[in-house]
Amino acid sequence: MSKNIVDYTKSIKKASDVFGNALMLKDADANNIYVQLDNSQKPENIIFSVKAFWELMCQIDEALVDKLSDEDYQHNLAGRIVDAIESNWDVGSKDSTKIKQDFDTALQEISSARTA
Repeated sequence: MSKNIVDYTKSIKKASDVFGNALMLKDADANNIYVQLDNSQKPENIIFSVKAFWELMCQIDEALVDKLSDEDYQHNLAGRIVDAIESNWDVGSKDSTKIKQDFDTALQEISSARTA
């Protein structure tokens, strides 16, 4: 039997209450991030909703586009995590449309940057 990571008897706060804007994501709807505090009120666990974790990985993935070669970018962990979440995530039509629009925009930006 596996042990639960989150101990609901301990204090859980919104990440913004603990870290300020340090963990704020671009997509305001994705800011479902919480921090579990230990008995001395220090961060012990950070808890992300799927959407929040996906948004974080997308932001990391976007930052790597300009920093990595095409070959290295194809194998970056953040991108693989994004793909895995998207392939298993039961997204609603609103989220699905936004994902496709963001993906198409990113592809256009990459294409434009590489031909400039």
